[in-house]
Amino acid sequence: MISIWKKTTLIISLVGLLSACGGDSGGSDLATSVNGSTSGMVYQNGYLVTLRDSGRVSSYDLTDPAKPVLRYTLYVNFVETLSVQGADNVLVGASDGSYRLQVGSDGTLTQLSFASHTRSCDPAIGDGNRMYVTVRAGNRCGDDSEDRLLIYDTSSASDSWLLGTLPLPQPQGLALSESALYVCTSAGLQEVDVRNPLQPAAANLYPALNCNDLIVQGNEVVLSADNGITLATLDQLATPSAQIMTGQ
Repeated sequence: MISIWKKTTLIISLVGLLSACGGDSGGSDLATSVNGSTSGMVYQNGYLVTLRDSGRVSSYDLTDPAKPVLRYTLYVNFVETLSVQGADNVLVGASDGSYRLQVGSDGTLTQLSFASHTRSCDPAIGDGNRMYVTVRAGNRCGDDSEDRLLIYDTSSASDSWLLGTLPLPQPQGLALSESALYVCTSAGLQEVDVRNPLQPAAANLYPALNCNDLIVQGNEVVLSADNGITLATLDQLATPSAQIMTGQ
């Protein structure tokens, strides 16, 4: 039986994939999907990239959607989440750090960099030359890590540097909209000003918005929680437009 956490993670992944494939981008010409930060699959550079288990990242050719073809598998320990960065990179959150991989035109997966941290759960997203990672401790995520947001410089093709950090209560999924980062925390949805990556600053907090992950696309927001999906807009986060309950 699939847990509620897995079900909502799957739903938010499918929302991103369907939204991207059915939008104005041209359908089959699309090379990159829009996903939540805790996704287990993304569409990048023309290939479906998936976490096959806790130790393998694989790419599939979907030229014939009815017959996916496995192109490449990269073995990475303790992988948990996937997200896209730029035109051909994927970010892999693992319990010991965050990996940046390149998806080649032939589906090959190449490790570009690895940013290590103490054992924790760590969704990761990227935009331009920045990578944003949340780490949290407790339960299966480890007991030796501080709950916080980490911001990295990924301008190098082969390395990542830590720029700034911000303590947050049990942070989970995250999404970026221009200079604002939105992070799901145990206190609610936290807006973070990241205009200065060396000194990220907590801004508005929306305690009524409980979430594990979210997608921000334009002004629209989709939030995933254990008990359902919430739809909102960035200019009216305090008053969500709809909620879809999935039970306990």
